[in-house]
Amino acid sequence: MSIINIFFTATTLNAAITLMPVCLQSNQIQIVFLFYDGMNALDLVGPHEILCDLPEAKILRVAKQPGPIRTDSGLVLYCARLRS
Repeated sequence: MSIINIFFTATTLNAAITLMPVCLQSNQIQIVFLFYDGMNALDLVGPHEILCDLPEAKILRVAKQPGPIRTDSGLVLYCARLRS
């Protein structure tokens, strides 16, 4: 099984959408949304709502460290540490 990772940030969204036809030919798509201070929440929410419905997609949400992430508009997202 091949896994293709797609990382989303505001600057890579257009490139990732361009890759979607190639990714859909593989067995599994791993989509990773990166949370970081100063991010725009709409850059995450819009693509997440569309891509989470792909049947073979595994959605991951990651941050550099657990804790609060403040978006550019002041919205605070909280990232928890996952247990392995």
